[in-house]
Amino acid sequence: MARTARFSILPLAFAAVLTLPLGAASQVSVEGAWTVSEWTVDGETAPAQRGLFVFTSTHYSIFFISQEEARAEPAQSGPAGMTDAEKVVAYDEFTANAGRYVVEGNTLTTTAYVAKNPGYMASWPDNEVQYTVDRDGDTLTLTFGNGNVATLTRREGMTPG
Repeated sequence: MARTARFSILPLAFAAVLTLPLGAASQVSVEGAWTVSEWTVDGETAPAQRGLFVFTSTHYSIFFISQEEARAEPAQSGPAGMTDAEKVVAYDEFTANAGRYVVEGNTLTTTAYVAKNPGYMASWPDNEVQYTVDRDGDTLTLTFGNGNVATLTRREGMTPG
């Protein structure tokens, strides 16, 4: 009886496989809060400055420092007390944008609604950026169109680090 039950399931399993769309890929889930642990730029991997990527079910927010060195502290706290030169140093290597996103298979497409860069923000809704995304547990890897890679670590319920 057990042998008959096992084989009677096979046609159902085969029929289920036939109903899947051809080329259907499993969708990568990016939801959560992620910190940048390392960058690979032009084939060279280095530890990252602070960065935070947050994905809800439909929206995202990205903030990161794209330089290897620690950011210089200005003489005065806050933008009002900083010289123009200090502002350039402080903000030049800082990326920030937020908006909507979709994931299809292993392609993440973001559309920024607001951005630190006014030129980037002004082209909304035609400012889509696509990444190849891969997830292995609490590690998320985003590959940019230029081949650079951000390796992110999931941080929900963890102490900052």
